[in-house]
Amino acid sequence: MTFIPLAVPNIGPEDQASVASAMQGGWVSSVGPDVPAFEADIAAVCGVPEATVVASGTAAITIALKACGVKRGDLVLCPDYTFIATANAITAAGADPVFVDIDPETWATDVQACEKALADLAAAGMPQPTAMVVVYPMGNPIDLAPFKALAQSRGMAVVADAAAAIGARFAGQPIGLLADATSFSFNGNKTMTTGGGGAIVGSPEVVRLCRHMASTGRVGSNYDHDMPAVNERMTNLEAALGRSQIARLNQFLEAKKRIRDSHENYARSRNLGAFPRHPQASHGDWFSGIILPEGCDVDEVVRFMNEKGVGVRQFWKPMHMQKAYAGLLAQWQSFYGASPAARFPVSAALWRKVLPLPCSTHLTDAELDIVHNTLDQALAATAAAPAPGA
Repeated sequence: MTFIPLAVPNIGPEDQASVASAMQGGWVSSVGPDVPAFEADIAAVCGVPEATVVASGTAAITIALKACGVKRGDLVLCPDYTFIATANAITAAGADPVFVDIDPETWATDVQACEKALADLAAAGMPQPTAMVVVYPMGNPIDLAPFKALAQSRGMAVVADAAAAIGARFAGQPIGLLADATSFSFNGNKTMTTGGGGAIVGSPEVVRLCRHMASTGRVGSNYDHDMPAVNERMTNLEAALGRSQIARLNQFLEAKKRIRDSHENYARSRNLGAFPRHPQASHGDWFSGIILPEGCDVDEVVRFMNEKGVGVRQFWKPMHMQKAYAGLLAQWQSFYGASPAARFPVSAALWRKVLPLPCSTHLTDAELDIVHNTLDQALAATAAAPAPGA
């Protein structure tokens, strides 16, 4: 049986040749010609003067937060529904995440929930956050204007976690300057990959500070350092892969759109919900899929489809349900209350309904048919299939 994975990288001969060239030249560490060249490629895609590349998407968020002024002991607003790396990056910056619920229409942070969180923090006698991290769900950017207005009124920075949004646009424009800083991930399941790695874009001042922070705070060629910092630089080998991947980014984005359209057409024909996307967002579509109907057990659907050779899995578990942050929620009971789940009705109701479907950029139409036919079988087997066209 041929297995159709959820999301795997599209590695071609040009990628192999690019990495081989870097190896043959001896440029294997964080110094080499492919690093600045890849940074220039990213900057061009994002519509900014400069970009810097780092070791991971998590490191990108952490460094961006620090460059925007977040310090040890600060608070940072964070969506409850996100991959845990968003919250972990805040923790790594020395701050504590303050979880807020999401908008049911976009799956991004609910700005009204942010306003309520700020008021409740003040009422509980807690300090006000110095920043917020806004996630672009599934790689689809949102309208940051209300978040920026709120942040400016409270003296907060806005960092966009655009982990899966490389190449995305909002209102027809690149997304590189929408936030104070924007971070990306190039993990293996993203639209394009460097194997690992990440990037940060924003104003030249922010980007240069991020690059300095990711390079041990080194000044000059001698061992002089002007701040406690880390080594979170991307290697030249990773950048070489990134250069060949980003050269095909438009091809990958078109493939993602084709796959999303196919999954949306399937969902529409079965009266199922599909993943949201802001009407002004385009060229995101990292993951696409369906919203399972009421009464459908996501674990059973996942088990059935995996056994039939289609790779799916349950998606993000909300932060307020994570053991990693149970202590923080208990410590801040005056803010979260005795039952923290009551603060997050949207994410709590949503998370077990989200089913990403296979979306590798080399997925064929025939394979998409297999995915959808298998999903039909899975829904029928779990007695949750709506009547097509009903």
